[in-house]
Order: sequence, then structure tokens, then C-alpha cells
Amino acid sequence: AQHPRSDAHDEMLFIVQHQTSELWMRLAIHELQTARARITAGELQPAFKMLTRVARIFEQLNGAWDVLRTMTPSEYTAFRPSLGNSSGFQSHQYRMVEYLLGNRQVALKKVHEHRSEAHAALEAELAQPSLYQVALAVVSEKLGLDAPDATPSQTAWSANPAVQDMWKTVYQDPATHWELYELAEKLVDLEDYFRRWRFNHVTTVERIIGFKREMFDLPEGVLYLDGNSLGPLPKAARARVSGMIADEWGQMLIRGWNDAGWMAQPARLGDKIARLIGAPGGSVVMGDTLSIKVYQAVAAALKLRPGRKVILSDTGNFPTDLYMVQGLINTLDQGYELKTVAPEDAADAIDDTVAAVMLTEVDYRTGRKHDMKAITEIAHANGAVMIWDLAHSAGAVPVDLAASNCEMAVGCTYKYLNGGPGAPAFIYVRPDLAAEVQPALAGWMGHDAPFDFDRDYRPAGGIERMRVGTPPIIQLAALEAAMEVWEGVDMADVRAASIALQEVFIREVEARVPELTLSSPRDAGQRGSQVSFRFDEGYAAMQALIARGVIGDFRAPDTMRFGFTPLYLDEADVMAAVAHIETVMRDKLWDDPQYRKRSRVT
Repeated sequence: AQHPRSDAHDEMLFIVQHQTSELWMRLAIHELQTARARITAGELQPAFKMLTRVARIFEQLNGAWDVLRTMTPSEYTAFRPSLGNSSGFQSHQYRMVEYLLGNRQVALKKVHEHRSEAHAALEAELAQPSLYQVALAVVSEKLGLDAPDATPSQTAWSANPAVQDMWKTVYQDPATHWELYELAEKLVDLEDYFRRWRFNHVTTVERIIGFKREMFDLPEGVLYLDGNSLGPLPKAARARVSGMIADEWGQMLIRGWNDAGWMAQPARLGDKIARLIGAPGGSVVMGDTLSIKVYQAVAAALKLRPGRKVILSDTGNFPTDLYMVQGLINTLDQGYELKTVAPEDAADAIDDTVAAVMLTEVDYRTGRKHDMKAITEIAHANGAVMIWDLAHSAGAVPVDLAASNCEMAVGCTYKYLNGGPGAPAFIYVRPDLAAEVQPALAGWMGHDAPFDFDRDYRPAGGIERMRVGTPPIIQLAALEAAMEVWEGVDMADVRAASIALQEVFIREVEARVPELTLSSPRDAGQRGSQVSFRFDEGYAAMQALIARGVIGDFRAPDTMRFGFTPLYLDEADVMAAVAHIETVMRDKLWDDPQYRKRSRVT
């Protein structure tokens, strides 16, 4: 386990850091489990020593990060490609510590399903009360109060007024309740060191993945939390597009199709995106808009299942996906039906009448995230074709299309991939089907030999057949430059940093801005890279925020959306944004006629 996979000198530092962390966490788990048993038995004094020991373990781990910080991003990227797709936050022992302490984000155990022993251990922990739950039971018993529900919880801990009043009783009279006061302080001490460790982990990840704000042209004084709608301008894109126009279009003229490689650009860029969505090379191609790609994918799926008439989607899907299916059904006029159900009912609605299941992995309003692998398996068990829309996934969350085994996927590139307004979409076809699918839109760029100018259509081999019209070369130039930002970046690292930023945002907004109601899933494992809050006057509130330099967006009827992209956002940005939100809501700055006037784009 201590043999580096590359020739890079610094990989050994990375290995030792993570192996020693795992050893210390093993001891922390041992101490926490025993401390829980002692607290349950009412033996608080022995438990205090164990809690102190765990706090010191995380103090030790915090010190170790100072050693890891001596490694620079460039040194890390020298060996990162040799490592697997993982993150320190995906350590099953780290997750066990979280579960023991009470932060039970049950969806995050899924990353350990491939390790049956680790997954079973996490399941067993979730069946028991957390350490914090048993501590509350003891406190309530000694105070003579009704005990909070000690049923094993499978959600993250949330504020409880009864629990707050219980601790207030202890802190208002520590002399009378000294042992309980000491328990509280031990828990606070442990939480402090553990929180520091999580912060050090996140900030180190941010530094090592590059925290690439300097690669973006972000206006001074703007806190940009809308990368889930339109990514900011990469500085390289400005120069690349300018050069393409002047040097390629300007000087090469039509020769640019060959000499500048314009003709191969859709496939070349498709391979770059494939790396971020877990697809093999040669299975993704660029071109046209997402709406067109949805139409292509669904039409091809129906031909793969000629005896079935139902296309299944959910009511939370982005409207254009549903519009395109409705238009296709009307065009075909063969008795097809679009069936939509609530997102949480999608899996149960799949049966042997369904030809194709078309779902967006991450909901555009709330950020709710479907379980791609599980739903795909259900679709296949019922003989249906599975199509995923990755508009809010690509560049935001780790995606593994190959592992999911879905037939097709589509997505856009102007959100998290920063390709610019109007950037072309992509389509993926599973390699074993690429020579079989029949494109409904038989454009000349998808022809096997477009410059033979045959009168009849003959589809190209493989993914090239999913091309339709002339590729938008200027937009592709901008996207190609934008993809440079992702060099050396692993999506597991991005995901870990994104979740950390979201958790800070939710915690601070809920504590400081009670007027807003969380509409995104509380469990980080069940949402993408955005957080949404509801407010009746959400549009006006968002306009007031934008006027103060905090840019999010609004989705009818009442949703305020905020996107979290750790490539150019950090915790200081999040805290500054929350301060503005608090001011806008507390002082009712949104209650101004200028902020109520609806623009065409919200």
C-alpha cells in the first residue's frame, strides 16, 4: 500500500498523509464507540477521557495538514492521474466518525457499496443511536425532563428548541449540573477540533485542485453564485476566440476546416467532456442545442423499443425536455404517450409499457439528485431505454455513465463547463449501441461521407452519426479554451469542496435568515451543486441581491437559486453572500418597486 503508482516524488507524502489519517481515525472510532457505551450506562467520567482523547486525535490530524500543505497544486497534479477517483471525504472511516457523532447523511454511504464490509459497518452504525443522541438521553434523565426521541436517525442533525432549552438549563447553573456541564464542554471541544479538521481538508482540497479564480474574468465586487445557470468567462476563452477569428477564420478562410481542425473539433471536445462524465473516448460528440439532442436521443430510443408507446419522465424535469418529447409525439402521430410522475415516484412508475425513461439527474429548481445507477437498473429490468440529462451534472458532480450502463445521455456546456451563452450541447451513446441507433435528424454532418454529397442518407459509424448540422466553430473555440480549466482536476475533489461550501451556506442562512425556507434536500448526497430557498417575494429579493453584487437567480413561482462552484468560490465568498442576504431580508430591501418589475430572463 506504500508503493507509489507514479514516479512523482511527492506521491509518497500523499500516501503517508492518508494512511496515517486512516490509522488515527480507526482509533477515534474505537474511542467514540466505547464512549457511547459508557454514556449510555451513565458512566460519564470514563467517557470524558475518551472524548478528550478523540479531540486530541483530531488536533494531531490538524497538525498533519501543515505537512501536506507543503505540496503545491502543480506537484499534486503530477501524480493525480495515477490515483483512483476518490476523495478523503469518501473514506468509510471518516463517514463512520460522522455517523457516530450524529451527522447522518445516509445517501453518502452509497460510495462504499463496492466494499461490502465497509458498507455493512456503516449500515450497522445507522441502526444505533448516535453518541449525541445517547448524550441527550442522559442529560434529559438527569434533569428530569422528557427525553428527546432516541430512535436511530438517518438524517443530518437539525436544530431542536427542546434540546436548546435543555442545554440552556445546564449552562445557566453549571454548579448544580457540573457533570452535565462537563459533558457539554467535552462535546464542544471535540466538535471544535473535528470542525477544524474538516475545514483544513476542504481548504487544502481547494488549493490543490487549484482554486482557479485567477483563470476566470470575474467582475470586481461580484459574488457569483449563478454558475449553475451560466458559467463565468474563462480568460483563455477571450484570447482563444479572438485568435480563432483573426488567425483561423481571418487568414485561413475556408481552409480552416482542414488546416485548423474545425471538422474534427466536435469529436475532439467530446472526448474532453467524456472524462468528466465517466464515458469512454469516442462515445461523446458536440453540436447543436440541448433541445435538439433531447429530441435525437428520445427518437432513437423509441426505435430501439418499437413495441412500446410510453416515454416516462418526472414533473420536475426542465420544461424544454418535456416540450421536445411532446413535439416528437405529435410529429410521429403513432399513439405515443408522455407520462410524468412526481420525481420521488419515478422509479416505481417504470414498467414493461415504458419504451424510454428520460430524467434530468439534478433538478433545475431544487438541486434534488436522482440515483442514476439505481434508476437505470430498474429501467433495464423492465426493458426500457434509459436517457439522462446532465445539464446540472456535468462539471458539478461526479458522473459515471459507463458504470451506470445507461444507453444515452445529453447535456449542455454553458453552465458548470463555462462554455459561454449558446455553447453547444453534447450527446453520449453507449459504445455497443453507437452503430445501431438511428438518428431522427439525419443531417449532413452525420452522414458517413458528407462530402460525397450522396442523395440518400447513410449514417456515419459510431457517435459521429449523432451530428446534425454545421458545428458552431466560434462557440467551440470558446468551449475548448474553457476546458483547459479542468486539466488536472478530479470531480471527486470538486464535489467534496462544493458540499462543504453548500453546508456552510445552508447553516448560515437558516441561522440568520429565518424568512427563507430550504427547498433543496438537506442531505448533501441527495442534491447537486446548488442550494435553493423559497420565499414568496423571491424574485424581488433576488433582484435586490443582484443590485448588491450577489448574483444568483430565480425560478418561478418562489425559488431563489444559488450555485456553488469551488473553482472560483471559497468560504469567504459564501459568508459574504450570506451577510448580504441577511441585510436584504432583515431590512426588507426587496420591498421596492424597482425590484418587482419582471425582466424577460429571471
